[in-house]
Amino acid sequence: MNSLSIVGRIGKVGELRTTAGGKSVINFSVAVDNGKDSEGEKRKPTWFEVALWEKQADNLEPYLNVGDRIGVTGQVRMQVDEKGEQQYHKLVVDFPRVELMGDANKAAGNTAAKAAPAPDPAAGVDEDV
Repeated sequence: MNSLSIVGRIGKVGELRTTAGGKSVINFSVAVDNGKDSEGEKRKPTWFEVALWEKQADNLEPYLNVGDRIGVTGQVRMQVDEKGEQQYHKLVVDFPRVELMGDANKAAGNTAAKAAPAPDPAAGVDEDV
C-alpha cells in the first residue's frame, strides 16, 4: 500500500492553469517540520510537491496561501527533474485529499490578510446527480 499523510505549511503556490486537454491544474509545495536535532538545532524541513486537478484545483485555488497549515493524504512517488547535467529529486503526492487547517496571517494577528472570495454555491453542485 502506498499512502502518505502529512501536515505542514504551504510553500510556493503556482498559478491555476489549463492543460491542452482542457483540465485545470495547480501545483504547490508543502514543507513538513522535522523538529530539532539532539543539540537543539532546527532540522531542515522535508518538501513535498502536490498537484490538484479539475474541480479540486478550481475550488481550492483561492484558499492556497503561502504559510497556511495544510493536511495532505495521497500516494507518494519520487520524481527526477534535470537541469543541465544536474538531477533533482522531488517527493510528489498524487491523488491528494486536502484539508485546510489554518491561516498563517490570522494566527500571526495580521488583519491585512488576503481575504478569500466567498465560495460559489453552484460550484459544489453536480448536475449529473
